[in-house]
Amino acid sequence: MIALFPALAAMIIGQAAIVVDDFESVAAWKAVPSDGVSLTISQGTGVHGKSMQLDFDFHGHGGYAVVHRDLKLPLPANYEFSFQIKGPAPVNALEFKLIDPTGDNVWWSNNPGFVFGPEWKTFTRKKRQIGFAWGPLGGGEMKQVAGIEFAITAGTGGKGTVWIDDLELSPLDPDIPYTLSPHLISMSDVVDHPPHDAMDGKLSTSWRTLVAGPGNEMRSPGRILMIDFLKRREFGGLVVNWERDHRPASYVVQLSKDRLSWTTAYIVERSSSTRDYLYLPESDARYVMITANPETGRYAGLSEITVEPLKWSATMNDFYLAVAKDANPGDYPRYYSRKQNYWAVIGISGDTREGLIDEQGAIESGKGQFSIEPFLFANNKLITWNDTKRSTGDVGVDLPIPTVTWRSPGINMTVTSFAAGPVDSSILYARYRIQNTTSSPLHSTLYVAVRPFQVNPPWQFLNTQGGSAKIDSIYYEGNRVRISGNRSVLPLTAPSGFGATTFDAGNIVDMLRTNALPTARAATDKLGRATGALAWKIDLGAGRDTTIDVAIPLHDAGPTCMHGLSLEGCRGSWTSDQLTSTKKWWTEKLGKLDIQLPRSASRFAESIRANLAYILINRDGAGIQPGSRSYERSWIRDGSLTSTALLRLGHFDEVRDYINWYSKFQFDNGKIPCCVDSRGADPVPENDSQGEFIYLVAEYYRTTRDKDLLEKMWPHVQRTVAFMDSLRHSRMTDEYKTGDKRVFYGLMPQSISHEGYSAKPMHSYWDDFFALRGYKDAAEIAVVLNKPEAKQYAAARDEFRKDFYASIQLSMKQHNIDYIPGAAELGDFDATSTTIAINPGEELAHIPQP
Repeated sequence: MIALFPALAAMIIGQAAIVVDDFESVAAWKAVPSDGVSLTISQGTGVHGKSMQLDFDFHGHGGYAVVHRDLKLPLPANYEFSFQIKGPAPVNALEFKLIDPTGDNVWWSNNPGFVFGPEWKTFTRKKRQIGFAWGPLGGGEMKQVAGIEFAITAGTGGKGTVWIDDLELSPLDPDIPYTLSPHLISMSDVVDHPPHDAMDGKLSTSWRTLVAGPGNEMRSPGRILMIDFLKRREFGGLVVNWERDHRPASYVVQLSKDRLSWTTAYIVERSSSTRDYLYLPESDARYVMITANPETGRYAGLSEITVEPLKWSATMNDFYLAVAKDANPGDYPRYYSRKQNYWAVIGISGDTREGLIDEQGAIESGKGQFSIEPFLFANNKLITWNDTKRSTGDVGVDLPIPTVTWRSPGINMTVTSFAAGPVDSSILYARYRIQNTTSSPLHSTLYVAVRPFQVNPPWQFLNTQGGSAKIDSIYYEGNRVRISGNRSVLPLTAPSGFGATTFDAGNIVDMLRTNALPTARAATDKLGRATGALAWKIDLGAGRDTTIDVAIPLHDAGPTCMHGLSLEGCRGSWTSDQLTSTKKWWTEKLGKLDIQLPRSASRFAESIRANLAYILINRDGAGIQPGSRSYERSWIRDGSLTSTALLRLGHFDEVRDYINWYSKFQFDNGKIPCCVDSRGADPVPENDSQGEFIYLVAEYYRTTRDKDLLEKMWPHVQRTVAFMDSLRHSRMTDEYKTGDKRVFYGLMPQSISHEGYSAKPMHSYWDDFFALRGYKDAAEIAVVLNKPEAKQYAAARDEFRKDFYASIQLSMKQHNIDYIPGAAELGDFDATSTTIAINPGEELAHIPQP
């Protein structure tokens, strides 16, 4: 192993690759797993010699398995890290982190859904791929590394083994802005059209091949155009423009760094488009070679090639943003025009899967999944969402059955969507009511396209990335559209036709503009960009309307009206009956509490009932969640306060089930997890969680007088109080009795429960107000149950309140402020941190006045 310290700076300047660690020894590494996760470090066989072996087990929890090493490592102006990795491990997130000398600021490369695999593979991250993660700096450039971490963070969780070897740092040339001065070489005969015509910025000029045989065979192998960047360049893709009627039957794009070894980067088959967008993320080459194969008897005419920068294809969403910019408005989802996209959730209470519908009428089939999107062809033109006056509403005003209405000259359409069926086998329904608003007969076509886009917009990213979705394959089989092998769309009203296409074959909306479907009935796209469309030919008399129904199973099972693959039982009134029963169920569910207000204030009552419906829809089983996409997790903070609303609205069963469910995730040491999701309990320390859990248990009893549940939860309350005691006693040692640290005496330790302190944990008074609420409620529960701990908990409550308010007064004095700060050490004004003192804390009589 090359020594890191005295000679390191000189080696970096000399542009040599530095072996940061060859893992012939792992003594410098230490395991730092989260609560509930086990991790051991040992040595295994490496690519060269030995490697670092990590054995981890999440034990059904969320969390992370981290290994850390301290070191001193100056960074060059531009660089890349690389290491070898393999292992029989489940798919999880792989994080590579760099920590600065303060220990507070972290830069990282976060790679969710990482597939480890049985064979060694090189994992490389350039400087631009290692971004600022968190810390008080808030951003900037790292120059000195003081620590390196590898982290396996729960995605699917589970247990496994991972080996890491040969961690290297390679200095790179300065990262200069992208410039292009290419040299073009034609390796085939052309007719009066030199190669530079393909990159002169003019669509009016072109490079052309000879007319394809027979009778005029090429004298060189293939019809080839080569781009020489004159040096290695990184780029993100190509936009290739062909002469109309002279695009080749197919062509191949190959890349090379030395003109000796070539890699096939892209193959384009037949297409109806004159412009191709070639997605080539993270490309690195000096030479680009295009081999075109014209139609027999024709030449291929290449009008213009544009080489796109890395950011053009940094993500699939970036790629679609660029493509949508060139397209007609309405061809792509509204968010690809960088405009806000509003949506509503569709589902049933307690199901684990939900759909979405946006204000354009597109319906998303599940989290991260494809959408179905309507288009109308009428009066000799295609009508998209961009061509109509749109309005939104709900069936029954406050029922979670959203509607979107399009109004266009001569024709209106209303899209109604709802979910029905039992939990974990529910069906998403879409109803398209088409109305002829003229006094003459109307001939039109409804197209429902199945597209690789979510309704959830791309700027939503927590837990799931919005925007693009994947459709690897799409085909029509029997009475259903099959998507990516495991999802389906069922046309309950018999369609007139179906067609499918790939992205490279052309924009499906352009095809619909000719009132025609793609000719193929199936399509596969290795980049997940396949699409298809169902069609219904509609003939309506003056003032008449018709309704077309489509179903999307949110799980594997289809609607119960199906017999095998037959949809005959689903025809007629099936969807209407499902809608009627769904309206009835929600009306009863939301009517447990009668809210009587003057007519002028009726919208307040409707809003309460509507939000109650969405609380129930967002539940996954017993887990109360604030959302179904980015916020599809159950936080005890949100859950306790949402449960308070449910209790006041008469929904006791859901709260009881939630308490029973969440209590099972309590850690052995009494810690209450801040949140729980499909990966299990999250071990991140958020010191408000304990108080919120005890408050929830007490609030349920105060509302329902259910003493049996209170008794059942008593052991959980005992362990929670014991854990809170251990936290506050960590701030009651000698070092906190005098001096600057006196302000922290007796408080909960610092945490990031308040998101404003996520850059660096703070002693947040938010935590303490909730902890005080917990102590108060624990004492109350002990009295109700006649437990001997009642006096002990009351004393702990009073002692904690005394220390807490002393800290508030001291912090106000130290910072010379006349308000309660959000954090003891900051003196910051943050009303969200202290509002809870009033509700649910009920501390108005004790907090500093005025």
